[in-house]
Amino acid sequence: MKLLATIDARLSEFSTKLRDDLAIEPPSSLKLATTIYDEIRTLPVELLPTLTGESPLSLKDRYDELMCTLKWWSTQGTEQTNMYAICRILNYFCFVYLSESCFKVLREELPPDSITRKCCKYLTDNPVRAFRNAVAHANWRPTLDDSAIDFWARKGSDPKEPMSRFRFSVNDLNFCYWLSIATAHAAMIAL
Repeated sequence: MKLLATIDARLSEFSTKLRDDLAIEPPSSLKLATTIYDEIRTLPVELLPTLTGESPLSLKDRYDELMCTLKWWSTQGTEQTNMYAICRILNYFCFVYLSESCFKVLREELPPDSITRKCCKYLTDNPVRAFRNAVAHANWRPTLDDSAIDFWARKGSDPKEPMSRFRFSVNDLNFCYWLSIATAHAAMIAL
């Protein structure tokens, strides 16, 4: 529960963005990980997602991977070389790995009005979906001053559609990292 409180504190810095972009109001936006945990714990057993789908990996496997990534992240400093590695590892983990192993399943299986589903929808729709695709297909780069990431992806699912350019600021990335971690961690320990 201590980690939930830590994640809540980090994500509470984005309470206004949670309200404006995801329609999550205080007090839920101030303790989002705890809210997600409580929300899933109160669901009837027959509505609980398993997060295994057709994967051979169990929920415990996914949770262990999440905890290893968080442990690694907590040991990194702020030197430029570490920021380079942190960005690349978190981009893959938060936007590709967790999207496929957690957010898509939760989005489909949770009640439509749930806060957890709102978070999963945000994390699997554009512009986050576009960023996930750009990361998976190597169509992204940091700006020259490292203040943002430019990326290219299709806005829809038509492969003939031209790619569009998007930009995430460092603040956008930090918000999405913490939202991903809050959603995945809270859901996994609740299940």
